[in-house]
Amino acid sequence: MSLINNFMQKIPRSSSSRNGFALSLLYLACSASYAQENSTDSFEEIVVTAKKRNQNLQEVDISMSVISAQTINALQLRSLPDAAALIENVSLFEDFPGAGIPTWFIRGVGLQDFNSNNTPTAGVYLDNSYQVATVMGGANLFDVEQIEVLKGPQGGLYGRNTSGGAVILNTKRADLNTSEGYVNAGVASWNRRTLDGAINIPVNEVAAVRLSGNVENSDDGWQKSLYTGKSHGALDRWDIRSWALYQPTDNLEVQWKIQGGADDSEIALGRSVGLYDRLTPGAFCAAVLAGMRDDNACINFAGANQLKFGSGVPERIADQARDGSEVFSDLINMQRNDYISSMLELTWQLAESDLTVITSYDKFNYGVDLDLDGSRGEYGHRLSTSDIEVIGQELRLSSSGPQKLQWLAGVVWSKEEFAEQRDFNLRDNGLVGLDQGFLSYDQFTDSAAVFADIEYAFNEQWRVNANLRYTWEEKEYRNGNLFATAYNAFLIKDGSEDYKLESPESGSVSLNWLPSDTVLAYAKVSKGFKSGGFYGGFPFDYAEIAPYKEETIVAWELGVKQSWPSVNLDANAAIFYYDYQDAQGFINSFNPITNSTIEQLSNQGDARHQGAEFQFDYDPFEKLHFELGLAWLDARFKNSGTTTLNMVDEEVVIRGLRPYAPRLSGNVLAQYSQNIISDALLTLTMAYNYRSEFTGNTTSLADRAINTLSGYGVLDASAMVGQEGKPWKINMWVKNLLDKAYRTRVKDDGVNSYVEFFGEPRSVGVTLSYTF
Repeated sequence: MSLINNFMQKIPRSSSSRNGFALSLLYLACSASYAQENSTDSFEEIVVTAKKRNQNLQEVDISMSVISAQTINALQLRSLPDAAALIENVSLFEDFPGAGIPTWFIRGVGLQDFNSNNTPTAGVYLDNSYQVATVMGGANLFDVEQIEVLKGPQGGLYGRNTSGGAVILNTKRADLNTSEGYVNAGVASWNRRTLDGAINIPVNEVAAVRLSGNVENSDDGWQKSLYTGKSHGALDRWDIRSWALYQPTDNLEVQWKIQGGADDSEIALGRSVGLYDRLTPGAFCAAVLAGMRDDNACINFAGANQLKFGSGVPERIADQARDGSEVFSDLINMQRNDYISSMLELTWQLAESDLTVITSYDKFNYGVDLDLDGSRGEYGHRLSTSDIEVIGQELRLSSSGPQKLQWLAGVVWSKEEFAEQRDFNLRDNGLVGLDQGFLSYDQFTDSAAVFADIEYAFNEQWRVNANLRYTWEEKEYRNGNLFATAYNAFLIKDGSEDYKLESPESGSVSLNWLPSDTVLAYAKVSKGFKSGGFYGGFPFDYAEIAPYKEETIVAWELGVKQSWPSVNLDANAAIFYYDYQDAQGFINSFNPITNSTIEQLSNQGDARHQGAEFQFDYDPFEKLHFELGLAWLDARFKNSGTTTLNMVDEEVVIRGLRPYAPRLSGNVLAQYSQNIISDALLTLTMAYNYRSEFTGNTTSLADRAINTLSGYGVLDASAMVGQEGKPWKINMWVKNLLDKAYRTRVKDDGVNSYVEFFGEPRSVGVTLSYTF
């Protein structure tokens, strides 16, 4: 009880949330008591690799979610970011939807950065290879084993930039014992065509190869230009992967992955936002100042320019579709990505331990063209390329076999090179008068760490786990140049800065209680950090490339995992409190060069996050599977004293709710199977996910009018038919079944234009599968 009392002291006395925490704690106590009296053998388990070894999900002292290959295929999840919607207390931030910069917000921890030189707060791992930049985390989903999403700081085993959690994608590897394969071919709305497949070939008794590939293309899209009548959203992407396995003895295994691909797809167009007055160019309209939107009376910044200089008639904002399907934006939005990666993994079973050596290489070339103002004309276009090259090495030694003391220790090293070229074109934007800007810089990162994880079982009921990592990291910003054609001069010339990590320790300690074979209760304290670095946008003076410092989180968590095998039920619950220091984010200041408010990446101050989660996995009978996830979250800034400018140029203290941290979130997934004619099996899947409002704090009526991101729920469904013993299956699916129109992002381009983005409307498709 003293532990619970201490935990409750971390929750502010004035918070109304204590009732929610009390109910969760009551559940923890009651479920543990019930389990002592009703212990039975475990039913079918889910095996995870969250602690770098294979374990039953219910035996891991981490709050986490697992998305299986079956769910991925049934709901036609096409890329890793698609999985975020299926997990409670998880949100996805995308600066431009589909632009390949997905940022996971886990329990409200995340950074709304639109620059590709930054790292996320949730580390993404693809087959044990850490993806150093956010743009590398949008992997396409094909031939996947499963996805694991770990919540809370994971600084001990996974290291830097896991202050929010870790996202682990495991693909299917080569197998010596089976010869099999499959092909999936699909068609969908907007003339989308997909093809993916894999084949596993045992070469001989000691070697095997697995080859897989993925293609997705279309010549149509769900958005349309109001000027040209042309559609937008065409897709053109492909991937290919090979896994080679060599196992000369039972004690030695070598696996080698090579993967590559490219993406030259069109990405979402922004819907131009009207917030300016028709009579006073650059001034907000009356409706916005009153906290409302009026698409008939207010004009966009392009219109303000046209009225000021007599260069045209302002666009009528109300002519755009309210769901973003018809917009004014120029049809330039697209990405141009290509990549190649290699990962060599050696596992050697020694007498009393296992040695694992992982060598990885990634080269990722990211390119994107964006219309930031959402208007016809060049009022704010950005074209950029980012070339990333990473070499990594990990060596770890771990105990083998079940024993009272289990341990793991290792070292990891990486070297990263990043080169950015970026153009900003606004030749029609006379009110700003910059014409064009050309940015270039290089960023170099060296990182190394030592880490250890120890778990000791005092007896059958009590065990303790501790892990610790010490990280050394240095970054260099070099050759920074910003040339402005309006001045025919460099605003920044040969800019150079250095950053060194100042908080190198991370890890966790947890006490685990196992009153029976079916219950795990744990109390944990953990620390994680996200590295600091450099702002990757357009700097207008040398101070703007000065490094911001790392952010740190100290987290307290209580959790319980319980199984009732006799009724095929798993139920997990957790409550948590975060002490969040030096949270990274954008601070606004007035820039006289652009005559606008400019965002600068910095440290906003301290915050505290508290919340509760509940997961429910139930098979009431053989043909029905049911999953439920519910979460409550309160993530807000403390009184840090840090100030910023709001939309009406008032200097305000950063406080209140944090963005992309919905107070309530949840998901429901149900699968039902039924035999129909000719021994065919019909499997119905339905998934519903909900997020409450996720705007964050607003300090003026104008901010509220423009930036509000209302809550929404989306329903997806599929029906799959196959015959036992037959190779063919057909899956008929629909996404956004209720055709919900929902806003996911409002973006400011930094020179007074605003655009908003919406989720895709209803789409339907059919996928035919053949297994051999």
